[in-house]
Amino acid sequence: MLEGSKAYAKDFMQRHEIPTALSQTIESVSEIDAALHALPEKVVVKASGLAAGKGVILCDDHSQAAKIAHDMLSGELFGESGKTVVIEEMMEGPEVSILAVVNGTDALILPTAQDHKPLGDGNTGPNTGGMGAFCPGNFTTAEDLDLVRRTIVEPSLEGLVKDGIDYSGVLYVGIMWTVDGPRVLEYNCRLGDPETQPVLLRMKSDFADLLEATATSGPSSTSIQWDSRSALCLVLASDGYPENPQKGQVLTGEIFSEIDEDVEVFHAGTRHDHDRQVWVSGGRVLGVTALGDGLEDARAKAYARAEQIHFDGKIYRTDIGQYRWNAGPIPSES
Repeated sequence: MLEGSKAYAKDFMQRHEIPTALSQTIESVSEIDAALHALPEKVVVKASGLAAGKGVILCDDHSQAAKIAHDMLSGELFGESGKTVVIEEMMEGPEVSILAVVNGTDALILPTAQDHKPLGDGNTGPNTGGMGAFCPGNFTTAEDLDLVRRTIVEPSLEGLVKDGIDYSGVLYVGIMWTVDGPRVLEYNCRLGDPETQPVLLRMKSDFADLLEATATSGPSSTSIQWDSRSALCLVLASDGYPENPQKGQVLTGEIFSEIDEDVEVFHAGTRHDHDRQVWVSGGRVLGVTALGDGLEDARAKAYARAEQIHFDGKIYRTDIGQYRWNAGPIPSES
């Protein structure tokens, strides 16, 4: 339920005093005005149920928010997933993705990643499932991670135990780093996409060994070796994504991973036949992921491979690894 119901997740955070945005949960159109009255002008309207990463809409004013909430509650947007709606204050700051492998209250936090949710360059356009990510993230220090562990990860795991939930696996925590510190945006009970691609590409140890340790002696009992290099994933999507992506186009070019040991091409929205002919079958088509000596090098390798991949309607952000929230491009490493 932590992932499957945003309403449940907000209640969980409030009960266990985990920092998050001020919010209201509603189930009928008649509750919209009162809910908005209790919140700032800029809000985020969220379908409580699963909506393939697209059920979150940022609203600049209450008028827009009221219409979106009405459309969700009436079933026009996201069907059954929108029958319960969470409206929360719009937080500002960079997003950081935390992946923790856990068993009960024992947790091993993996290196941070930074996702890029909006469709367009400069963090513009509608929210998506993620247009790219890089690891390690560049907004967090060791002290920051300790703060996240103490105020978010540990209280979350302790809260699950208090609620009688025996949880073992991966807990993803999406965080916004506000001026008041880290605040939880969402939980996922799985590895996040596209953050997993750059995180695990840097893992030199066997991921299966970590999972076995997690199920037996606990994740913190194992030692993980990491590649010191940076990794970046660039998502190639199909035109019309996220609302109505084109499908059925043929992919050509360097769509497999054999030609460069530092680049992996992860297939997401594709299908193929026995002759290795590949077609587009979903909105986010490929995750081109590269290792490099620093973020700029990883970025250059990923974008170079993306230019060697072709299909009609290919779209992608040009600023993955370069855009820094509220401060323009990330400075050059040179």
